[in-house]
Amino acid sequence: MNILRKLASSNSTNNLSSRFRIKRFKLFQQSLDKLGLEEARIIDIGGTKNYWEQMNNFFNSNFSPVIINISKDDISTGIVGDGKSLSFIKDNTFDVACSNSVIEHLKSFEEQREMANNI
Repeated sequence: MNILRKLASSNSTNNLSSRFRIKRFKLFQQSLDKLGLEEARIIDIGGTKNYWEQMNNFFNSNFSPVIINISKDDISTGIVGDGKSLSFIKDNTFDVACSNSVIEHLKSFEEQREMANNI
């Protein structure tokens, strides 16, 4: 079990899981560049402060999204909330919404659809 924890740890940028996160972040960054959204207002549903710090350091970028997470421990600043219920956010407040590795943690397909529809 320890080997799996090391491969999936979010505390490192030098493991299998982090390599996948880095690839996804690179695609995210390239998409923003193509759309001319280098200074985009970003909301990250289910994200963590640690993730954005690691990616900003790795790519020498300066993204500072508003993070929504059900755990205050993961965000330090941001909004404690549920990605399935985002009605408190006004339309057009953000240019980009992202959710990295969250939808698979929802219990049912109906909850996954609810979250996707909210975003």
